[in-house]
Amino acid sequence: VHHKDKDTTSPVPRTGPWTWSNSSVCSAEEKEWHFTSCPSCQCNGHSVCSTPGVCQQPCEHNTQGDHCQRCSEGFFGHPVNGGECSKCECNGQGTLCDHRSGNCFCTTKGITGDHCEKCDTQNHYFGDPIKESCFYDLAIDYQFTFNLSKPEDKHYTAINFKNVPTKPDVDVDFSITCSVPAKMNLTYRHSSKEGSRKEDLVLTEKNCSMFKFRFSKGDYTFGNEENTTFYVYVYDFQPPLWIIISFSQHPKLDLLQFFITFSTCFLALLLIAAILWKIKQKYDRYRRRQRLYVEMEQMASRPFGQVLTELERIPDTSESNQHHTRKRRKKLRPSPIALEPCIGNRAAVLSLIVRMPTGGHSYAPPGIPGIAIASSLVTLGNPRKVSVDPTQKVEADTNSKTRKNRKVVAANQPTDL
Repeated sequence: VHHKDKDTTSPVPRTGPWTWSNSSVCSAEEKEWHFTSCPSCQCNGHSVCSTPGVCQQPCEHNTQGDHCQRCSEGFFGHPVNGGECSKCECNGQGTLCDHRSGNCFCTTKGITGDHCEKCDTQNHYFGDPIKESCFYDLAIDYQFTFNLSKPEDKHYTAINFKNVPTKPDVDVDFSITCSVPAKMNLTYRHSSKEGSRKEDLVLTEKNCSMFKFRFSKGDYTFGNEENTTFYVYVYDFQPPLWIIISFSQHPKLDLLQFFITFSTCFLALLLIAAILWKIKQKYDRYRRRQRLYVEMEQMASRPFGQVLTELERIPDTSESNQHHTRKRRKKLRPSPIALEPCIGNRAAVLSLIVRMPTGGHSYAPPGIPGIAIASSLVTLGNPRKVSVDPTQKVEADTNSKTRKNRKVVAANQPTDL
């Protein structure tokens, strides 16, 4: 709060009016500062003025600013009016912190906390940052991509990984790619003869722009964490960047085993296809039988009726012998008297009249039927005209003069042929 006075040599009653003004203008004429006279040099007790109102730089006591009003980088506190600044407490995992609250800016990805005292386990970072560091647990046979391009990633300068090979008889292939220049160290931990855990350095200060390496199963013992665990340290980089890293164990391709497996699978597929084909054929036959049964049931349940037929008189065999020397005997060609299509018009019930055996006579003996009606299930196709022999046509014209016709009413009888 500042008050403008007419005379700076003698104080006047502080009655007002009062106006709010920035304390940085306290050195102006006719201004008072907190109801006291404005000091000619305001450096908060952390420096002196070489000229009035100008503090000598750099400020002392780990402070900075035109009036030494804030803590330097790496320190936090309230240095105004003689306050002190304390060093950032980050457990060796960072050098900078908020100059007021003291919350650390951790420099290793995966380490969190106000003082960098814990690992980000929700994102699969494990370890002890107070004793060592935090590591991202890489799964075998997977490729991981880490993108450090967010605003909150600007303080990161390092990231750590770990991997445990699981296959004891397969080599390990390691690859890493960094989008910006960075250094990399790689170590592996194993159990020593004394039973303690030992960490040996494998690679140091390698450029991770694009790096690949193979670990032979003959030089290392794989299988579990007690045998071999690889640790990768990537450092000295500046965000934004992305990192692609992977550990893989792919067995070598055995051509003989491949062809044996391929042939076995191929023959198995052929066998399965043959079995399925046989099953399909049996099923088709079953369907045809079922359809035939249905059609036969329809045929058996059809209504009976009367058909008027015209029959030719069969000549006596004794008389036929006399004409055999001069003319050829006509071949008997049965013709249907009824054709009943089934559903779908793919089959039909064919009915015709057949002559029963007469024992060599021209008519059946008394009490025995001479003719019968027979039915048969036939398939329908494209009908073709029956070719007619010219000699048979002449014979038919000659016999028609001596033939006697008669009409017979025959009742349909269900007789199978």
